[in-house]
Amino acid sequence: MVDFIVQLPEYDTELFTNKKSKTDPAVAKEALELVLPRLEALNDWTETALHDLLIGMAAELGWKNGTLMWPVRIALCGKMVTPGGAIEAAALMGKEEAIRRLRVGLGKLN
Repeated sequence: MVDFIVQLPEYDTELFTNKKSKTDPAVAKEALELVLPRLEALNDWTETALHDLLIGMAAELGWKNGTLMWPVRIALCGKMVTPGGAIEAAALMGKEEAIRRLRVGLGKLN
């Protein structure tokens, strides 16, 4: 379940679809386009700062937290089920790798 930490697995864009989180590839693309610049500008790469940024963004957009978090976690981990969520994964892998993986995810959706 944690092999994604070492290497991002190949994954299909259909993983971005989640009925509960109300996401699909189009929503995921929008979410990643919105979140990438904010994460790139974040200097304090801690779980607390990541949490505040992502939860704040979801509220600002009027979205459910999962609508933003699901696409971020899928892009970071490439798996439907992981032991932690988007915040934990981003904190664990560090800013440089997290941003790289989010760009890969966005590239798959373009």
